Amino acid sequence: HNRDRVVTPAKEATCTEAGNEVQMGCSRCDDADELVTIKELGHNRDRVVTPAKEATCTEAGNEVQMGCSRCDDADKLVTISAKGHTPGTPVITTVPAEIDKAGSVTTVVNCAVCGAEISKTVDTIEALVGYTVSVDKTDLGYVTLDGTDVSTGGSAKFVEGSKVTLTATPVEGATFVGWTANGTTLVSTAPTFTTTVLANINFTPVFELASGNTFTVQYVDAYGNVVDIFPDVTAETVVDIKVPAVPNRPGYTAEGWSITDLSTVNSSAVITAQYSKNTTDLYTVTVPESATVMVNGAVVEAPYEFPFDTKVTVSLAGTETWVMAGTDTAIGYGEEVSFYVTADIAIEAAEGITATPSVAMVGVDSIGAAGSVQAMFKATRTMADGYTFVQAGFIYGKGNIGDAKLADVNNSTIKASYVKTSVEQFSLTYGLRAQSGTVSARAFLVYADADGANHVVYTQAEPYTYGA
Repeated sequence: HNRDRVVTPAKEATCTEAGNEVQMGCSRCDDADELVTIKELGHNRDRVVTPAKEATCTEAGNEVQMGCSRCDDADKLVTISAKGHTPGTPVITTVPAEIDKAGSVTTVVNCAVCGAEISKTVDTIEALVGYTVSVDKTDLGYVTLDGTDVSTGGSAKFVEGSKVTLTATPVEGATFVGWTANGTTLVSTAPTFTTTVLANINFTPVFELASGNTFTVQYVDAYGNVVDIFPDVTAETVVDIKVPAVPNRPGYTAEGWSITDLSTVNSSAVITAQYSKNTTDLYTVTVPESATVMVNGAVVEAPYEFPFDTKVTVSLAGTETWVMAGTDTAIGYGEEVSFYVTADIAIEAAEGITATPSVAMVGVDSIGAAGSVQAMFKATRTMADGYTFVQAGFIYGKGNIGDAKLADVNNSTIKASYVKTSVEQFSLTYGLRAQSGTVSARAFLVYADADGANHVVYTQAEPYTYGA
């Protein structure tokens, strides 16, 4: 054979296809050499198509993707899912609330890996309730309100429930007499006086000058309520004071004032109303039939009728709580209760009432002569074991004050009077110059629990209508 004819050209093998050597044939006949094939080469994975990429918190990654160096073929790209954030320790930022300004608690959680913010919450802290304590000016002493000089008058707002301290230091030649609250009650005679702020309140520091200079004379009733104040009098002019009438006191006969000869007064004085008990006007006390009633340590028999301000003790075995009859207003706890008779009163035993401090109105009387009639509101308060007395008094005003609270006191339409000491029985005398219309008052009691938190309880408002 003459092998000079190409039957099959040579073909190079590729990664995926076989090749062959050249196949020669005879130019004179159809005979040809056997075709010699070349096996496909297979892929050579030595080319990086896609580098490896580590997954992050928010972005996916992938494994390295290799490709053939002889062709475009490449392995399938293997992806790696994003890891997601890893919550770190919450960062809490607190902006404290202030008086009349809300605060906040902001909680931010960042990723412990990348630091990105994952979440953020903001909770509001309610603004603190605050009340204004004001102090009148004086030229006779140095006065501070919680350490701030208010001798020329001043005021500051304090968080509800704060304890604030007033101090009074007289100038040379003067002496300190006492503090009046809202111009109605002599609440303390101590130069350093600490009180709990529960409402807007105004204090007046009362000073006196030595003999020969001006001084102040105050007339107060049996409960410390200011009847009249005469400032800037002298030993010569004090005799010209128009002495006020002694306020009527239910159950008592007015006997005058503790000082009647004003010519003996040459310095600041507090003159107190004097009374003798009226034993002819009797008030009825109604108790459970099986109860024992005692006065001055002696058992008394029914009917139970007593003069005003008689201290009565009632006992009944097995009693948990004593309440005003027909109500759940507690006036005492345990088998025995004591109270002062200020009006007709009916009490009964009750069960299932938690022993907490309480306050109750016990009546309102009309006092004073025609043309100067006032209402005397009377209340009684009861403490319980584990609690501390803070304040007591009345909220009052013209018309029906309804559910007015200490927070509503503005010393204009809604006023407040305070008890000088932690007495169990207290009263308020209040009237209208016009001698017509309605006035009303409700008693309040402030006490602290074992944790020091203050609580306030109120009675219903008691009205008094002129001419009714």
